Amino acid sequence: MSKPRQVSLATKLMLVTGVIVSGVLIASNAALILETRDRVSDLVRDKAATEARAIASQIVGEVSLLTGAATATAKSIAHSHSEKTIDRRGLITLLKANMDNPLALGSYFAEVDKGFDGQRDEVKGRTELGANEEGHMSPYWTRNKADSSLGLSTFPYSESEPYFATAAKTLLPHMSLPTIGTGDTEGVLMVTVAHPVISAGKFIGVAGIDVSLSSLSEQVEKAQPFGTGKVMLLSQDMKWLVADRPENAMKTYEGSPIDGDAGASGEVQPFEIGTVSDVNGEFMRFAYPFNLPGLNAQWTLLLDVPTSAILAPVRNQTYLMLAAGVCVMLTVILGLYMAVRHLVQRPLDGLVGAVGKLARGDFATEVEGQHRGDEIGKVAQALDGFRHRLAETKTLDSRQLARRASWKGSNVKPNARLPTQHSATS
Repeated sequence: MSKPRQVSLATKLMLVTGVIVSGVLIASNAALILETRDRVSDLVRDKAATEARAIASQIVGEVSLLTGAATATAKSIAHSHSEKTIDRRGLITLLKANMDNPLALGSYFAEVDKGFDGQRDEVKGRTELGANEEGHMSPYWTRNKADSSLGLSTFPYSESEPYFATAAKTLLPHMSLPTIGTGDTEGVLMVTVAHPVISAGKFIGVAGIDVSLSSLSEQVEKAQPFGTGKVMLLSQDMKWLVADRPENAMKTYEGSPIDGDAGASGEVQPFEIGTVSDVNGEFMRFAYPFNLPGLNAQWTLLLDVPTSAILAPVRNQTYLMLAAGVCVMLTVILGLYMAVRHLVQRPLDGLVGAVGKLARGDFATEVEGQHRGDEIGKVAQALDGFRHRLAETKTLDSRQLARRASWKGSNVKPNARLPTQHSATS
């Protein structure tokens, strides 16, 4: 039968302490990691919301410049018309000023039949006077693709077309649904901002600007929140203005439902709608519906935040806490080892040595450690008392052996009785 392996008390104490410290560190680190993940997630969400608002504000600002120009032009035409201080050529000059903005693809005016000056048949086809082939006033400034020069033309239209009919019905500025341009604007993603022209309380036509979304789309596409994130844009009819993939441009959005709740201010706040994945990794997708002021239109900004924005800080924090935990555990075990070695192992070795000496019959050496005020000291004192008793016993045994030896030499039995006087006399 093999002898069981002996493990020192110090080793056992260190093993138990190591297990306890490891358990405590694992539990505390797990709690800290979860808390860190929640905090980082909240910070990322807050930053994503801030990024979304900033990009949306930039878009609103760009569009507002053009809508402001359209509003100013419509009001100027209306005022001058009511004062009878503007003619066809003057109106055409006013429209041309809108083309100073590089995002403007075209600047136009479309009248109600004979609404501007009562002329129609007599000016048919006279482009310099803004009359189209049917005689309706529809001057249209456009930008040449080749050299960006401006050209004046006219266009056919119907008062039932959405941009015209909506402005006539609501008497409010209106943004059309995004579309791909034709003719001079062929292949260009654009919208039309139409503003009603009301002269002396009477609706006489629509002044508007065709706005290119290409430059705006490029600005949005260049935005990369959190380093590798993406920004996309949906129109009011939920079509991709800036798509997640090129092949989805101007197609209907078919992703997670977008249904945000308005906050206390009545404004919809950026909110998370789910997780998406592509070849670049996994992303958390946030949505931010925002209004285009004064245009009765709402676009939606989509912002993809890489999950690594959360996982990387948490991973780094985990490594840091694990390294700190290992250092703490090693420090505790080392400290315990030194303490056990000096306070327990060496005194116990002394007691074991004293017992060994007693077993070998050495009763002259005092047991060390009797001065200690702990349990070791009490054991040492008890062992030293046992030594004294063993020493006394040994001394008595030695004396008795010596006495027996002396009795043997004198032929007197140790237990023999001396003769009495009576027996001697007889």
